[in-house]
Amino acid sequence: MNRTTLIFTIALFFVFSACKKELTKNPQSPETLNELKAPSGFSWKTTRDVNLTLSTQVNGLVNVINDQGITYQQAFLTANSPNMIKLTLPAFEKKITLRFQGKDTILNLTGSEMSYTFQ
Repeated sequence: MNRTTLIFTIALFFVFSACKKELTKNPQSPETLNELKAPSGFSWKTTRDVNLTLSTQVNGLVNVINDQGITYQQAFLTANSPNMIKLTLPAFEKKITLRFQGKDTILNLTGSEMSYTFQ
């Protein structure tokens, strides 16, 4: 029994030591930043600017928040006049939530100039 265990252990050692994955260098990886090539039209920006014009018939505080509940900006809106807010948002952000007077409004980010009127 002892001899069988020894032979089995040696056999397992050879089986697991024979299976090695060779590490090869990816031929597409650049060595330096000067060798880095990006596709045409690729934007290196990680943020984008959105000019948001908000209108309301009552004075109040608006919060601009993301899906995780993080507030990007807070502003006081004056009744019956357009209120301009310049937002700098992460480039991956596709929508924001406007919280005004206890109500949430989801606004899809479709451009750099947007407007919304609270009812």
